[in-house]
Amino acid sequence: MKKRIDYLEMKLAFQDLTIEELNGAMIQQQISLDKINERITFIITELRTMEPENIANTNEAPPHY
Repeated sequence: MKKRIDYLEMKLAFQDLTIEELNGAMIQQQISLDKINERITFIITELRTMEPENIANTNEAPPHY
């Protein structure tokens, strides 16, 4: 019985450690996602404020044609 309790306690300790590691990884991913979202928002804002003549027309053939 003592061995079983020791085994379960050890298993629980490893699970706690794993949960903490996963939580840390999840926090880092959320920080990365927040930074990416900020960059995307900035790019969208910049694109919306660009003058139309500065935006390439995809319907025109390149000059070498």
